[in-house]
This record gives sequence, structure tokens and C-alpha cells, in this order.
Amino acid sequence: MVQTGFHRALQAIILLMVICLGSGKAFADCVVEGDTENPQGSLTLRLSQDCSGADRESRALDAQKLFEAIQSGRSIDLEGVVIQGDLDLEKLPVRSNPPSVDGVTVQPGQEVRVVAGSLSVVNSAVRGSMKHGSQRGMLVFRGPVSFAGTTFEQLVDL
Repeated sequence: MVQTGFHRALQAIILLMVICLGSGKAFADCVVEGDTENPQGSLTLRLSQDCSGADRESRALDAQKLFEAIQSGRSIDLEGVVIQGDLDLEKLPVRSNPPSVDGVTVQPGQEVRVVAGSLSVVNSAVRGSMKHGSQRGMLVFRGPVSFAGTTFEQLVDL
């Protein structure tokens, strides 16, 4: 049988695919779960461990979008993501009638800002700062908070 250049190239491609597939990870898919666009539900974005750095960077979440979700009371559930930009929680509105928190007394004239939903940012990278920074105020988290395995590249001041 006479092989053409096309047939030799096709055989080489098939051989390469067999070698790569045999290693198990060569064609691993980046699995992305979640919904960042539903303003009524939680802000959810989970990237699997198989996602490359380039995959994560291409799906980076802007800190402004995160702030808007927190401001509207949505819960945050992020895993394996990159957050770009600064998250300034001092821009949250001051609550005139803040929720009571066991063991915490609000002094007259003290500013209280509230993060109403849960906040979970795990195994992620935060490229900007995350701060409250108020000298006269208090930041209250109503739900559970987790930053397990997350790397902060700039200032964190809560």
C-alpha cells in the first residue's frame, strides 16, 4: 500500500493523540461551574483544579462585580478564581439600624456596614487590596466567611 503525505501526517496525529491521552492529564478540561450574572441568586464561580493559569486569568472576576454582589446582599461562592482590582468595603452604605451581633455593642455615632450574605473565596488569588479601613466604623459579616487557601497579593484590612 502506498502512503501519501496526508496519510503519514494523519498517522502521526493519531499516534500523538494516543500518547497524550495515555498520560491522562494532557487533554484535561477546565470545568467551570456557576452563575455570575443572576442578580437574585448567589454570585457563584468555581473553576476545577484542571484549569490552567491562563484559564483562570481569562475568567478573572472584576472586584467591582464582587462589590456589587456584596452590596445587594448576595452570597458569594468562589473557588479557584482570580479576582482583579481593589475591593473597598468602606464604600458599603452605613446602616442606620444595624443587626445585633452577640458580644458587640455599637457605640453612638459609630458607623456600621454589613455584609449580609455568606462570603466564600477559597483556593483563589486576590490581585488587589481588600479593605474596610474605617477609623470610626465596624464591618459586620452576617453569614459565614471563608478564605481558605486563598492568596492575597496586596493589603487586607478588615
